[in-house]
Amino acid sequence: MFSGKISLANIFFWFEPENAIKDTKATQLTMQLWEGRFGHPVYSKSGGWPPELEKHMAVLSAKEGYRQSRLPPFTPEEINLIKGEDL
Repeated sequence: MFSGKISLANIFFWFEPENAIKDTKATQLTMQLWEGRFGHPVYSKSGGWPPELEKHMAVLSAKEGYRQSRLPPFTPEEINLIKGEDL
């Protein structure tokens, strides 16, 4: 479309669980929130948000009374746009 170029620089934080399985799940979700929300749409094969993060936000949004997730899923068009692919 415009033949422009863009670069992406991420700063990654590392989180370690203190002990329990619950801590491990919370740590993984935190890393998806901090790193996955930027990297997954660009670098994953499927595009969009990290699946566990998208699911978690949908559940939280429903509990808070929202009719749709506060983190709406990407449309196929948005995924292709980010990846630079045509439909």
